[in-house]
Amino acid sequence: MAASPTENASFKLARPKKLKQTGSIENRNPEKMETLLIYALLTSSAFYLGSRAVVTRAIWSHYPRWLATFMDCAACSGAWYGAGFAWLLRDTLPLYPGIRGIFAILLTSLCSIVWTPIVSGYMQAGFERLGSAVPDEGGADDDQR
Repeated sequence: MAASPTENASFKLARPKKLKQTGSIENRNPEKMETLLIYALLTSSAFYLGSRAVVTRAIWSHYPRWLATFMDCAACSGAWYGAGFAWLLRDTLPLYPGIRGIFAILLTSLCSIVWTPIVSGYMQAGFERLGSAVPDEGGADDDQR
């Protein structure tokens, strides 16, 4: 019986060709995308903790009306959270190459106006879909027991 072609042939894996450096997003620094994601998650988490989380209810339930209105706006409070995180992490996680100081803080603050509501909305929708393991008091679960 003759051997199959795959048994006798030695196969070599072809080495992938090196990509030509262009300005496309695939060839840029992945560290910058990770930094952007970290900032977006930090500002969204701070917004959630500052205005919606059950863990911090004892704090945000006592906000004066003007502060509660401000903290309930993801874009408004997100801008300030973005500025705060940009200032705190200015040496550890610089977001914009070549831009330093107050300009980097202002740019992060402006970007946080956009990404904080978007990421917070996804986070809130995920929490609502996740549900709770604890039944509501007086809810339908109590009637079935």
